[in-house]
Amino acid sequence: MIDEAQDMNADEYALINTLIEHNEDMRVIAVGDDDQNIYTFRGADSAYLEDFIKKREAKKYELIENYRSKKNLVDFANHFVSGIGHRLKELPIQANKKPNGIIDLVLYQSKNLVTPIVKAITASATHGSVCVLTRFNEEASQITGLLLNQGLSAKLIQHQDGFNLYNLAEIRFFINALKLEPDTFLISEDTWKDAERSLIQTYKHSPKLELCQSIIRDFEAANPKKKYKSDLEIFIRESKIEDFAHEAGGSILVSTIHKAKGKEFDHVYLLLDGMNISTDEDKRQLYVGITRAKERLSIHTNGSYFNDIRVANLNRTIDQTIYKQPDLLVMQTTLKSVILSYFSRTQHIVKGLMSGMSLLITAEGCNDRNENAVLRFSQQCRNEIEQFRQKGYQLKQAKVNFIVYWKDDTTGTEYQTVLPELYFERNHR
Repeated sequence: MIDEAQDMNADEYALINTLIEHNEDMRVIAVGDDDQNIYTFRGADSAYLEDFIKKREAKKYELIENYRSKKNLVDFANHFVSGIGHRLKELPIQANKKPNGIIDLVLYQSKNLVTPIVKAITASATHGSVCVLTRFNEEASQITGLLLNQGLSAKLIQHQDGFNLYNLAEIRFFINALKLEPDTFLISEDTWKDAERSLIQTYKHSPKLELCQSIIRDFEAANPKKKYKSDLEIFIRESKIEDFAHEAGGSILVSTIHKAKGKEFDHVYLLLDGMNISTDEDKRQLYVGITRAKERLSIHTNGSYFNDIRVANLNRTIDQTIYKQPDLLVMQTTLKSVILSYFSRTQHIVKGLMSGMSLLITAEGCNDRNENAVLRFSQQCRNEIEQFRQKGYQLKQAKVNFIVYWKDDTTGTEYQTVLPELYFERNHR
């Protein structure tokens, strides 16, 4: 079985052909949707799926029934995707759900659409799961910060960028709390529950506790009878933060379109500020965003690419207000944002920190509340901070986002590292 077959790259396709050639009796099922091929930047190309069908004289089946979205949302997506030039799909998608949902299309004369979309979200009575989709990480960070500033519960779906979930401090604590010996293969139910209680007690104030509990619940659901140590380690190491976006605890989720692929939400807000859809790749990315919505889709754009679409319950609004850049920006840091070797000096300080705690900003990095040095910014991070400054934003606040274990390959020693969340405010002059 090849899942997401439209995302095959050259090496993966070569491997599949090699396996087939060396296993004459092998049966291969490839499942994919070329309309959702949005990873061309890393070598993925649906042409490999098309070549597989032709070369192997494969039987093609089109699964056209949509069980996710209301009828008019499916009709809207069908109208839009028909503009893609070369498609394997020949038949339009049919909605299993006959009632119509709601589509809001707000057309702006201005750029800087982060502010008005946050205003629209704040004014809306939301029900069910809600997600705001953007094209860029910076937009997603801005929206998250502004929603939080408005007192709303918002969570940014982000890649862990260079660290494995196995190295997240809260997850590592849970694994250590299981007290598994090298010759232990099966985890007893009592041991499992004791470790979970210890995790909750120790990290009850950590914003990452909910993520850890989601991982635990998903592993329990996949392994209802017996829990093996090896299965747990593989499950965690192969998991990604965005895999658990469906469990937001009532929060508004904010994500780039790429990170939301494969997910679904009752209400989707789609931010398209200055988007050019001149290529099929752009159109496929937008199609993925549109098709995340189950019941309501709210599109905020300054583009004209939806002007010719006519479907039921499509509410069009024109906003002629000229918007400025937002007053608040939030920057998510990664392992590349900090000087990793510096943490060898600050382990005694880092061990007293937890996700969500405030940090003090210095010229070189961040200190804890007692003025003890915690981290130093890398040159890459300094450059990004300078870019924000040139745009009129001043770094004002910082707090602990992730605490992650990192291994120094030269010494073999593991250190806990702090990845801060940085808050910028716009200078009004």
